[in-house]
Amino acid sequence: MKTFWLKFASVAIGILIIIVLISMFKPGDNQESTESEDANSPPSDFYGQTEIDQETYLTEPEPVENIEIEPVNDIEVQNPPVEPVNDVEPTEVQPVVEPPKVTEITVYVKQLGELEKLEAERELQYAVPSRSIARLPGTSYGPMIESARRIISRWPDSWYAYQAMNLIDSIPEGYKQQFNITEEETDTSMFMSPRAGTVPVKYKIEE
Repeated sequence: MKTFWLKFASVAIGILIIIVLISMFKPGDNQESTESEDANSPPSDFYGQTEIDQETYLTEPEPVENIEIEPVNDIEVQNPPVEPVNDVEPTEVQPVVEPPKVTEITVYVKQLGELEKLEAERELQYAVPSRSIARLPGTSYGPMIESARRIISRWPDSWYAYQAMNLIDSIPEGYKQQFNITEEETDTSMFMSPRAGTVPVKYKIEE
């Protein structure tokens, strides 16, 4: 009799252990929800800002004569109210997502030869990622500023110099004092009007 109850207790304990193990390894709703959120989560601030830097400072301008200006409709379109039909509740109207505001800027720059353009592009493509990296702890804006200064010194009237000045002007004020940034290194006003040997170009900035 005692042997029977011992066997019964052993079987019951074995079944209980199996149930506990299954419940431990079975994915729950919280895990599925977390994995779904991770898959749809936006990029981190650093990577998102890096993409913005690349688009803002490395997108080459277009000649003015090749720009087609699209008409702008200032009339705001309003969604008409949805009336219920046959006592059916109206469907929820999704809000209209407005596109980012795009500003076109015209600047006057000197065109570079093929060799000079390649060298200027190389310097700018080094300076822009250096700006992004400088936001990380333990890094510095020094490499970006040195590269931007080389561009301004070698090609002062070019579009690359204009972007280099914008790069320097974009850093916080405290770093401008630390690296002795002058007004001449951030003043892009001369690019806003024609000068001898310059041509107008346009590029777009998303706000």
